[in-house]
Amino acid sequence: MSRTRCLGVAVLLVVGAAACGAQPTQPGPPPPPVVLTTTAPTTTPTPSPTPVALPPAADGENVKSCVDGTCEVRVVVGVVVPLPGPSLKKATVSAVSAAEVELSGTFSGGHVGTSGTLSIVGPSATGPGTFSVTMPPGGNATLNRVVVDVVAADATAAVLRVRPE
Repeated sequence: MSRTRCLGVAVLLVVGAAACGAQPTQPGPPPPPVVLTTTAPTTTPTPSPTPVALPPAADGENVKSCVDGTCEVRVVVGVVVPLPGPSLKKATVSAVSAAEVELSGTFSGGHVGTSGTLSIVGPSATGPGTFSVTMPPGGNATLNRVVVDVVAADATAAVLRVRPE
């Protein structure tokens, strides 16, 4: 046999032997599925502020004790607080919240001042004027030489102290 022919036969034998020894591969088990898990961030709920109890008022809810210009009373919206004096005889509680207390009324002259917000209209030659004063807890208003302090307030009531200037 020629050398080329022997080489060809040898190559065939090697390829054939390799093919005989190779086994078809069976697919293995599938890879495990990928599982994605997420967890929500843990948060601690913020507690709502505990309502602060109003301090007791020295005169309770007896607003008539204010007529002499000295009292400490618990009030809610709509309560009329009598005040001494010829030009300003009363103040009505117009609004109450934990942040502020509003008093309003009429007057025929004199002085109205506050540590809060003040609105005045009049008086005029034809009639009395009106006022509205808004004060935070700890604030006050001076109404014709009578001071009204907001001792404390919550969502529905306030403690007011009335005293001479």
